[in-house]
Amino acid sequence: MRLIVLLLVTLSLAGEVVLGPQNRFALERSQDRFGARSHGIVEFFGPNQTKFSPLPQSTAKDYIRLRSEDLRVNPFVLEQYEREEVIGPHQVEAGRVWFGKQFYDSEEMRGVGGFGYFDTSNRKYTLFSPPEIAR
Repeated sequence: MRLIVLLLVTLSLAGEVVLGPQNRFALERSQDRFGARSHGIVEFFGPNQTKFSPLPQSTAKDYIRLRSEDLRVNPFVLEQYEREEVIGPHQVEAGRVWFGKQFYDSEEMRGVGGFGYFDTSNRKYTLFSPPEIAR
């Protein structure tokens, strides 16, 4: 686990988007099968001391509620809800990083669109997924 966090921190510094008090927070950047993307926020406490806060993922119930029309064309079993939602376009403003959620929607992968922010003062995500942008 430490190796993964160290790798995430190292990769985050390459495209360094920092925010919060004393720039203690950074947008994580890492490689996955779709390329370089951000899966959450890293907080730095000191040398080799970090905490990773992953972007919360939508649930199958969220998908059913917000994308019910898509279920008619492409149904799935609740236990097989595959998604990988990531932080997309972003803007740092007053201790928060505002962002749009991105996801891959093909080959049995799904997701729920939305936008939100990570607040460095309380270390929490706030997400919005209005039906108009959930697809």
